[in-house]
Amino acid sequence: SMGGTSALTFAKLHPDMIAGLTAFNPLADHLSYGKFQDAIEASFGAKKAENPEPFRVRSAISAPWIYLPMAVSITVGGQDMTIPPESARTLAKRIAEYHPGTVFMDDDPDRGHETNYEDSMRAIGKISPVRTS
Repeated sequence: SMGGTSALTFAKLHPDMIAGLTAFNPLADHLSYGKFQDAIEASFGAKKAENPEPFRVRSAISAPWIYLPMAVSITVGGQDMTIPPESARTLAKRIAEYHPGTVFMDDDPDRGHETNYEDSMRAIGKISPVRTS
C-alpha cells in the first residue's frame, strides 16, 4: 500500500523516468484520504487543512492523462478497510480513458489489504513499456 502509493506518486512526479509500474493496494488521492494523517502531514511538511497543495501534487489521480502515460498495473480489494479502493479504481478509469490499453486493474471484491503471490505476479506481468512518449 505505501509502496504502491509511493510508486504512483513517483511516476506522477517523474513520468519521464518510468516505463511501467505496478501498484498493490495503493492510494491515488491524498486529498480525500483521512487515515494516518499525522504521519502523512509530517512527511509532506504541511497540514492538509491549511495547505492542501502538497497533497494534490502527490495525488496520482490529479491529471493522470498528463502524468501517467506509461503502462500501469493496479491491484485493489473490495474489502480493504486500510486504503479503500475507490481512488485507485477512479485512477484506473481515468488512465484508460486517455491512454487505452495501458492500464491493467485487478479488482478482487473479496480481497482485503493484501495481494497474494499469484495475483501479484499476474499484475507485474501485465506491465510492459506500451508507449515511450
